[in-house]
Order: sequence, then structure tokens, then C-alpha cells
Amino acid sequence: MKKLLLLFVLSFLSCGNDDSNNYNDVPDGQYFFEIEFGDEVHRIQGNNLEMFTNGSNQAGARLSLGDFQISFGINDISASDYISGEPINLGLIIENPKLGANSGALNFSLLTTFMNNYADQKNISLNSLFVENNPNLTYSEVYANALNKRITNIMLTDLGTPPSFPTLFDGNNVKGSYEGILYFMDNDAVGGSNAPVNIPVPIRISFSIPRFN
Repeated sequence: MKKLLLLFVLSFLSCGNDDSNNYNDVPDGQYFFEIEFGDEVHRIQGNNLEMFTNGSNQAGARLSLGDFQISFGINDISASDYISGEPINLGLIIENPKLGANSGALNFSLLTTFMNNYADQKNISLNSLFVENNPNLTYSEVYANALNKRITNIMLTDLGTPPSFPTLFDGNNVKGSYEGILYFMDNDAVGGSNAPVNIPVPIRISFSIPRFN
């Protein structure tokens, strides 16, 4: 009986410590991202060299003026790299990237039908003003403090390395994560500059993606 109990405990612990979603476990040579947004988990994973033959999904980082410009996109759920979720597109800027915590900006670009439907349910506009982790600011305060679309605590565990040739994607991956609550203004809010920015939109991102340069 004790042996059976021990086996059960070990089995339970093994399941509880499933680390299959850990971006650090995704090997170089494969791209991966997982975005929890709109009450769903959106995920792709594939071989770097096959990114442009797998379909129209994408994941990659490009250095521009010292900043990482990162794109995440699921546009083809029939593609071989698709795992879960709905079509979604996000842009992430990481300023002066370094290992550990970073700051930058998050952009909702090329809004898909799923993203628009979610915004309609929340009665917000995803491509308008938002603030991170603070439901107590007004429209004017967000702008006055230069907080619009700004995010913090973007964690990087690997800065990656550039490819040997632009289309080979054979460098080491950029690896990182972000989690926060974004607050938007209700589309029907009144009060002008004093309108509250307090509609919560939780988001979580993890990624292991190739560098384009």
C-alpha cells in the first residue's frame, strides 16, 4: 500500500511540474510563442528554416537602432506550426535589450476578427490608449506621464545571436516572457481628459524566436 501511495505522489508531482510550456526548453533552431489573451491561449511552434513554408504564421526579432522589434502572428490555423488559439497579431518593442528585466512598448497591430470581437465584448479599442498595471489613472494622466502603451518587466533570458545569413535563421534564439494587466478606456466613457482608463485586459507572453539580424 505504501508503494502504491508513493507512486501516486510521484506521479502527481510529475504532472504538477510539467514544464512543456517553458520557453527556455525550446531548442535553438525552432521558433515558439504562446500568448494568453482574450481568454484563450494562442500558440505556434516550428522549425526556423521552415517558417516561411509552414504557412503565414510568424515569430521573429529584429534589431533596429539598438532596440528589439518583435513580431508575433498567427494568421493560418491550418499551418503545420499551429498548436492552439485564434488568429492574432502583436508587436513588441524592447528598448536597449539586456538580460533580466526590460522596458518597452506593446502594439496591437493588424487586428484580426478574433481581436476585434474581443474588443467589442469589452467595449474598448485595442489600438487606442492603454496603461499597464494601474487602473487608477485618467486619460490625461496616462498621456501626461508618457505611459501610453508602455510596459515594464519584460524578462529576457537570452539575447540570441544573429544568423550567418539573413534567411537562414541559424543563430541562437531570443528568449523571454511578459505578463501584466493592460487597462483601457471604455468606448462610452465620458469626462474627456478625466475619463478613467480602467477596463482590464490580462495578457501573458512567452517566446523563443530567431533573430533576423
